[in-house]
Amino acid sequence: MLLSSGLELLLAARGFQIAAIATDGPGFLAAVDEHRPEVTIVDVRLPPYGAVGA
Repeated sequence: MLLSSGLELLLAARGFQIAAIATDGPGFLAAVDEHRPEVTIVDVRLPPYGAVGA
């Protein structure tokens, strides 16, 4: 969580809008469906999918 908080601060300081932060795969998919972002940054180890899935 510390890394995502730091990344959020860095991107926001550079003028990027943070639409959502997800802590798991289903939450990520729901956030993408809701916000329809142009760009996403995703940890491929996001549970429960690990390196495969979504």
